[in-house]
Amino acid sequence: METSHKLLAAAGAAVGVGALMCYLLKEESEVEAEAEALAASAGAAGMAARGPEGGLGAEELLEILKEMVDSQKSTSGRLKLVSKQIAESEDLDFDKVYELVKVAQPVDPLDARGLTMNDLEEPLQRNQTDPQILLALQTLMSGGQDEAALMAAEPSADISVDKITEINNLLVEELDAFMEVHKGLADKSKYDMKTVMIMVQAVLDSKVMRKFGFEATEIQAATMKNQQRLSQSPAFIESHNKMQERMQSFVKMLHALSPNA
Repeated sequence: METSHKLLAAAGAAVGVGALMCYLLKEESEVEAEAEALAASAGAAGMAARGPEGGLGAEELLEILKEMVDSQKSTSGRLKLVSKQIAESEDLDFDKVYELVKVAQPVDPLDARGLTMNDLEEPLQRNQTDPQILLALQTLMSGGQDEAALMAAEPSADISVDKITEINNLLVEELDAFMEVHKGLADKSKYDMKTVMIMVQAVLDSKVMRKFGFEATEIQAATMKNQQRLSQSPAFIESHNKMQERMQSFVKMLHALSPNA
């Protein structure tokens, strides 16, 4: 239950250059299997407490999942501008960046309904065999990314496998730095978990933009086109694993701080 809730909470946040690393080496079948496992495991306790007739219906659940995917896509567009602003500034502290991200963050489909991630667990369990819901959940867990569009896109710059690995190593370093700053905050509980996760994306994107001049979409397109070669690169896999470990650790810590945990 706890694991499925964390996965769903992480999926509910935007996925950018940094968080995308968690999915780079997964085959489509793996993402589908993970989505099915999440739907199957989510909410057994909720069902026992509220009964099979309680909770959201299949149509409303599907609508919410689709709105969450749309929210991810909208967030990516807005954060592109925020990332540029961060990259061009030298004097933005944690709170200033947090406010920039908070203003750019679209309305959360769950907040708009007065719901939390916990409220999705039981209906996911109840509708775990619905192919439309599984597809929407799979898309959500992939960050709302349109893989076909990324594959068809031509990177505006020649981003090699070595360069992608170099960028990934920078992401690991910058995520470590972000986590250290967050660790030193006097009152972490006042920062919303989803906003902080989106903030991570904006900050990591800005660091890559500042050092290499690449935007997130360019790196994503290059990564998709080189996915097979990257999956055979020990250096990239090592940096990828480091990123996964750090992201999982950070999400776990944020989840523990969340009032809805």
